[in-house]
Amino acid sequence: IMIAEIDKDEAFGPSHELGEMILFTLLLTAVLVFFLAAAITRRMILPLTKITAWAKNLSQGELKVKVIKTQNNEIGTLYESLTEMVVSLQTMMSQKDQQDWLKSGEAGLNTAMQGVQDVNTLAQNILNYTCNYLQLEVGTLFLLQQKSLHLTAGYAYKITPTTVQDFALGEGLVGQAALEKKPILVKDLPEEYFDLQIHSGLGISSPKTVFIMP
Repeated sequence: IMIAEIDKDEAFGPSHELGEMILFTLLLTAVLVFFLAAAITRRMILPLTKITAWAKNLSQGELKVKVIKTQNNEIGTLYESLTEMVVSLQTMMSQKDQQDWLKSGEAGLNTAMQGVQDVNTLAQNILNYTCNYLQLEVGTLFLLQQKSLHLTAGYAYKITPTTVQDFALGEGLVGQAALEKKPILVKDLPEEYFDLQIHSGLGISSPKTVFIMP
């Protein structure tokens, strides 16, 4: 029988090293789990939370597209579907608003035309309502009389000695629009183009845009 005396550190050294390795492994695993959880939270939970809040706003009638950064996964597909739905709803609401606006304008114009009126009064009432409803600053109305367009009504429009009150078909923009039976829109016109100034009581300005509807 041989009995050898072994140093305590030498006897428990391997177990200490094993324990340190296990502890290091556990710490490393914990760090990796933490970063993995943070990544999952950033890529999935946070976008999902934002999408949930956005969906709640949508249910309350706030039809706005919200930019949310998502990944190419189920959450990203959900976000794209919601975005498409919101765009479709916005289009439907816009079309409905336009239809309601047109119907309201048509009803108001019919009211303005009711009653016994001579031609000049009827033309003035039509122009007044149209300019008010469309929020136009100034307007004129020409009637076709014996193949000539005659200035019959004006809204915030002052006739001067140089004002042309009659146009033949095809003459000027007024005559051209009437001849082609198509609207004409001219934008960004210089001030010297107009023999016209808009007086608001507080100042004077010149129109920048002309829209002619036959």
